[in-house]
Amino acid sequence: MKNKLLALLLVVAMLFSVTSVLTACNDTPGGETPGGDNGGNGETPGGGTGDGTGGGNGDGENQTANYKITVKDVGGKAMNGVGYIVYTDETMMIPVTAGSFNQSGEATFTAAPSDKYVVNIFGAPKGYNLAPYYPLSYNTSIVLTPSVIPDKDISGVSYKVGDIMHDFTLTDIDGNVHTLSEILKEKDAVMLNFWFTTCGPCASEFPHMASSYSTPFTEGGTEAYKDSIEIIAIAPQYMDSNLQNVIDYRDSYELPFPVVWYQSTALIEAFNVGNYPTSVFIDRYGTICLIEVGALTSQRPFDAAFAHFTSDNYQQQLFDSIGDLVPVELPDVEMPESSEIEAILNGANEATDDESDKMGATYAPETQPGSAEYSWPFLIGNKDGYDCIYASNSKKEASFSMLYSYVELKAGEALAIDYYASTENGSDCLFIIVDGKDVLMISGDSSDEGWTTCYPYVATEDGTYEVVFTYIKDDSVDFGEDTVYLKDYRIVSADKVTRETYIPRFAATELSSNNTTYENYVAIVYNEDDGYYHVGGVNGPILLVNLLSPTRFSNSSIQTIVSSNEILVDGVNISGTVMSYCNYASNSALLGYTPVTAELYECLVAIATEVGLGQFFGIAPEVDFLSMCEYYDAYGTNGRQFEDPIKGLANFSAYDVILNAPDDSATFPNKFKYNRIIMPRGLRAEFTPEESGVYLIVSKSDYETDAWIFLENGSQYLAYENNDRHAKDYNNCYVLAYFEAGVSYYIDIAFYDVTQFGDVYYNVRRIGDAGYDNGNGEYYRFGRASDTAYTYDPTDFRCPTCGNRLTNIVSSNPETGTGKGMCSTCDNETTGNLSYELIDGGIKVKYDPVTDRYYEVMTDGSTREGGMLYVDFWLDMGVFGEGSNLISVLNRGGFNFTRDEDGGAVSGVDYTDRVREIIDELLIDEGVEGELDYATDGCVPVTRELAGILQMLMDKYTFKIYTPGDDYELGSWKKLSYRFEYFGPENVPVPKTFDE
Repeated sequence: MKNKLLALLLVVAMLFSVTSVLTACNDTPGGETPGGDNGGNGETPGGGTGDGTGGGNGDGENQTANYKITVKDVGGKAMNGVGYIVYTDETMMIPVTAGSFNQSGEATFTAAPSDKYVVNIFGAPKGYNLAPYYPLSYNTSIVLTPSVIPDKDISGVSYKVGDIMHDFTLTDIDGNVHTLSEILKEKDAVMLNFWFTTCGPCASEFPHMASSYSTPFTEGGTEAYKDSIEIIAIAPQYMDSNLQNVIDYRDSYELPFPVVWYQSTALIEAFNVGNYPTSVFIDRYGTICLIEVGALTSQRPFDAAFAHFTSDNYQQQLFDSIGDLVPVELPDVEMPESSEIEAILNGANEATDDESDKMGATYAPETQPGSAEYSWPFLIGNKDGYDCIYASNSKKEASFSMLYSYVELKAGEALAIDYYASTENGSDCLFIIVDGKDVLMISGDSSDEGWTTCYPYVATEDGTYEVVFTYIKDDSVDFGEDTVYLKDYRIVSADKVTRETYIPRFAATELSSNNTTYENYVAIVYNEDDGYYHVGGVNGPILLVNLLSPTRFSNSSIQTIVSSNEILVDGVNISGTVMSYCNYASNSALLGYTPVTAELYECLVAIATEVGLGQFFGIAPEVDFLSMCEYYDAYGTNGRQFEDPIKGLANFSAYDVILNAPDDSATFPNKFKYNRIIMPRGLRAEFTPEESGVYLIVSKSDYETDAWIFLENGSQYLAYENNDRHAKDYNNCYVLAYFEAGVSYYIDIAFYDVTQFGDVYYNVRRIGDAGYDNGNGEYYRFGRASDTAYTYDPTDFRCPTCGNRLTNIVSSNPETGTGKGMCSTCDNETTGNLSYELIDGGIKVKYDPVTDRYYEVMTDGSTREGGMLYVDFWLDMGVFGEGSNLISVLNRGGFNFTRDEDGGAVSGVDYTDRVREIIDELLIDEGVEGELDYATDGCVPVTRELAGILQMLMDKYTFKIYTPGDDYELGSWKKLSYRFEYFGPENVPVPKTFDE
């Protein structure tokens, strides 16, 4: 015992002075033999510091040796920061040295040579299995193997790739229990897939996931992976509140792996799941090796990932993307000779007999190192009887084809080429790039219109132009022939361009001899009507600026410049203003670009003044800033210019609303087109009514939508999140609002899932002057009586004797809620208790004893018949856990107040039978029995008795906020209730938060 105590004391001393210990060892004088000359590098024990076995300095009898320990995990990750203690032998009684491993997972020390040393490692992260000690040689490599952490508590845990999983147990919708540690005893890996039933991208990847999991492969006879990997599909309850929906979805899609209806949020929060689907791959060691966000819409990435994680010779690796696991297929065909392509593309199907239209372009493949070996060539073929060329990477996931052409053009001449596309629209695309700038993108299905002519470029000056054809195939679905065909490559006059064509141009051209400024800058004019600068005239092309990428002005983006420099306009830093435009640019239809407004113009000129180099060469900032800018020349458009790329992203760029006639509910003249993710969500349209009144906005789309209405100052006027209670198409929104004449309102309707693309059609019509709908019409808003939180707000310390406020507070204790002060009524100093004022999270209501009902209170103190409160028994209000409506609460004994929430006996009354009687007597069920045909179906009018019972229910399961003596008017039972909302300019409801 004494020796062990001494050893521990020595270890402690070493841990606090490792540096001095090692320094002392290295300062030992050198010797001759054994071990090299004068402490020089040597291979036998005892020499100087070296990489070879031994090394070390010796002085004859007191020889020393260098030792090196390397500690890594099975994936090769260095275990830096982990501590170690070296002992003389496996009894671990006498320590030799101690320290911690560096960033490379290495540690070195010098000591007398011995083959009995052992090292004890401590301080490794949770999940690593450490032996009591490891034998030590001169160069020792130790590999630590992780396993699932037994502790299932993940509160506060935030997982990332490389972390080791805590154990967990999940019960699937069939009642089967799945524990991670038990699964990994049988299988090589686990994939967690977070999804929900109305998620479009989730649905797109499930067939491929299921096929890879359970369907034997046809190529090479490889079996499916279900015996080697487990997939657990987790549908969070807060995204899917109905268990039956999840069961029906699983059965409909025939998902062959376990599906969990997840009632906790722990795993979702630990993985910070914000986008669906998200897939997490956990290997046989319990390590998180890959977190993939977004849908995988082909089987190939699943096959590649499953093959890697179930391999017999598996080597742990961490991945940023599943794409890192998918092998790249190299081209197995060669590009024809340039003359062969020229013969087909330039002359085989002459579109005209005009000799001037013919050209002698030359062709070449990709030659850049790192790209050439992956570039698929264009090949010669035939489409619909026409000789042509086509991209050869059809059906090759995550691949590209490239063909370079070099063409002589004169000013005013345009390139023309015919194409036939058979691709996934917007995903697999042919890009035509002229002199290094994307000019044209082609994709989609040409089967309806056949061969089509496009015009990739119009020259403004004579020269040789590099035109690159690049077909990029993503790793998603294949469509049709999955390629683009090209024929009849020719030159035409610009006035012969017959198809809508927009060609990008720089606002500053012809670099000056100083290599900093330009010889030519376009003239710009401000248009008062649209608020933008235009090129050449008020109706010319919109002047655009790229805020997110380097421009001709600077190698740094405008965003970076304003973030790195304090640039002022009228004494105010422009950073906030420019960043707001950067947000528009990040959502722009032309990514990175936004039109130049008067406000942005001032900022750009200020940037040119502060950091521009043009002023040193006589270029004014008002001109120099144009080197940041571009525009689009329009051809074949009858004068119509390139559309504002941020159209609808801001109030100043909002679309205009077309108003329907009051009785026209069938037509939808307004449209928002979503072909990209927009955050914050949605596009805006401006509506300025000529008449005040109640207006109805109805959408029509293929996916679920939400809606918002904003005011001119940017504040939110109304939010519609599709949670009002009425029979409806849950895909679409039905927005009722009172609008004042002459006030501009901005309507924003967007898909609930930001990754959904498509069109949202909507109509707007005036349906009345004011009032409310009784619910029997076509549309109504049966809104929640309480959609915000109830809470208590601390106010003043109160005298325990008379209840009046204390003054002259001399001390207070926030933890106990007490304070000492003077009570003027009792005329003494006393310690009072902190009082709390209820902040009501619902509408203000009044009980009418004549009708025995509760009603919403208006500002003049009156009530109205339509404002009667109803409690919802059919639909889940999200109060008692997702998937729990009041019927289910009733059936599980929730109204039995002789039991508390945990089932313990308490003093109270069992109201179960009485509530059933109230339901039988008052439940509304119009139309088809058992279906929600009308707003009030499944509801019960709130009587005085029912309000009291509901409040007891709220007190049992939620934060108690009912104050006795207020006739339940402030009670939290209102969170279970609805009423028909009033719309009008006067006699509006009392605000939800009000003073005593």
